[in-house]
Amino acid sequence: MSYDFTGGSLRLKGVSSIGKISKRKKKKDLTKIDHIASKSEQQHLQETGASTSSSTNTVRKEYRTQAEIAYQETMAKRLEEKILEKASKSHKQQVEELNSYLDKLTEYNDIPKGSIDQKSSAIDLILTNITYAWIGSIKRDYVQQLMNGCDDFYLHTKNAFNNDLTTSNYVYTCKKQVKNKQNMLTFTWKEHVGDNTYIIIGHMDLVQSAEPSIILCEMMDYNIQMANYLRKENEKKLKEIDLIKAEKLNALDRLSELVNIKKDTENELFRKVCI
Repeated sequence: MSYDFTGGSLRLKGVSSIGKISKRKKKKDLTKIDHIASKSEQQHLQETGASTSSSTNTVRKEYRTQAEIAYQETMAKRLEEKILEKASKSHKQQVEELNSYLDKLTEYNDIPKGSIDQKSSAIDLILTNITYAWIGSIKRDYVQQLMNGCDDFYLHTKNAFNNDLTTSNYVYTCKKQVKNKQNMLTFTWKEHVGDNTYIIIGHMDLVQSAEPSIILCEMMDYNIQMANYLRKENEKKLKEIDLIKAEKLNALDRLSELVNIKKDTENELFRKVCI
């Protein structure tokens, strides 16, 4: 007889806790049971492995939060609305949108122009006929006096003395005079409002310079500086033109894509309606 030490007490081998004697299983039976168990386990693993790959997406969907689900549904809805909106537009509307898009591609920065400031000493005037030169300055007090004669003095004078694009036409006249034993030149700027009709905007008495060569040198230096400035601005404009051409090509490609999307959407909608 053999004993086992179980639960702190000696018991016979094969005796259960109830007191009954159970038969000992043979080794062959145990090997068969292990083989069946391993076989069923392998079959279970194969079934679960096949189902795992197919149910991966569903498991991922189940573990999505409410925020993720709402976000994905909203994005899908927006994409559908965007496609339908593009498909509903006519060819004319698409062309108009393309033109407005091309207009907004590049901002054109105008060359800085001089303007008359009421709080400053206004502007300086220099005139020459290559032989003589006349100079003058419109002071602040004289600006106030000219404003009394013409309410739009600032606007018209600014347009008359710079290169801003304007619909108004301006005419300039000069008249030589002798005042206080000095050779003066009365310079007048007018606005052409009709046939042989002019409105005097302002006038200024310019004094003849004693050294016209200095004035001419200053004017030549100014012209050279402006020529260099205009050359740089021209290079910038050429770069902008190249950029606009590239953006225009991209816009045309985008338009062709939109047209293709519209055709595909129309065909899809037609197919759904017919079915």
